[in-house]
Amino acid sequence: MKQIFLSTIILLATASFIFGQTNSNRMSKDEKAVRQVLDEIAAALGSNDADAIDRIYTDDSTHVYTSGVVLTKAQLTSGMRSGYVKFESLSRDEVRVRIYGNAAAAVSRITFKSKIAGQEARGQYRSTAMLVKIKGRWQIVAGQATTIAEQK
Repeated sequence: MKQIFLSTIILLATASFIFGQTNSNRMSKDEKAVRQVLDEIAAALGSNDADAIDRIYTDDSTHVYTSGVVLTKAQLTSGMRSGYVKFESLSRDEVRVRIYGNAAAAVSRITFKSKIAGQEARGQYRSTAMLVKIKGRWQIVAGQATTIAEQK
């Protein structure tokens, strides 16, 4: 169970930190909107706001974690609502957002610290979030996270 919720943290953090440093004058309206959604996720994670996450993810969203476990939005948010998962810090870099019509892909490197069932969880991951514009609103439909191996 801890592995599943560690993966949950990774994916949520991934989505939250896929906004990055680009020249806003060169960003399209859609890229700005996607980055705004990702800012909202960051704020929701910072306050452990599962209701906000619930609004931002589609009901049928799926997420593949570092262990290969696939979870739904309901499973993602239940860990936050129960207090099983608590975020302490999140950061991001190496961010890329690409827009393809009504779809977007966002890739970044994230670093996080949290507690799962009272035990510290931390790490660095490469993550991807897929978003779709539905009725004029960008939402996350899928996500994936991969552990970045420590380089020696």
